[in-house]
Amino acid sequence: MSRKLDMSLTLSMMSPAATSTTSSGKTGDFDVSTLFVADKSARDEASLALAEAAKKNGVEFFGSIGLNDALVKVCLFFLYWLWCRWRRV
Repeated sequence: MSRKLDMSLTLSMMSPAATSTTSSGKTGDFDVSTLFVADKSARDEASLALAEAAKKNGVEFFGSIGLNDALVKVCLFFLYWLWCRWRRV
């Protein structure tokens, strides 16, 4: 199994609470989990939508949608994944 496939399968097996962060604040809804899907074109589309929403609503938008928490979760998951790969060697 390739690393790319292995990573996407592992991400898809994580609980929805760990991967999905949504908000329904006054700035509108944005599903942060769409930034981390396996499909490149879907990620690109989500990142463009995020950039457009941030232009309209300012930098406070990132905090209101929970982007900081999502990025921390992704970084921690990636470090855990690297640690697991290192332990197999």
